[in-house]
Amino acid sequence: MQEAPDSSQGGHIHRATVRLPPFWPDRPGLWFAQAEAQFSFASVTSEKTKFNCVVSQLENRHAVEVEGTIVSPPAKEP
Repeated sequence: MQEAPDSSQGGHIHRATVRLPPFWPDRPGLWFAQAEAQFSFASVTSEKTKFNCVVSQLENRHAVEVEGTIVSPPAKEP
């Protein structure tokens, strides 16, 4: 995990780097469990951040299957 403070707007924003493996379509439950472990290890609690990390690891063929959710994520707990 790497955190870099960003004080360009006068405040402090910390960005955590989470390294998730590429999505495993044959074992999605196991992959999501590992993703949650990585989020916990990196102290990532924002559901939006988790959502974006997960989406970034989906190959095109899998992203197409959940396109509606990616394009219009739920406002609460994506």
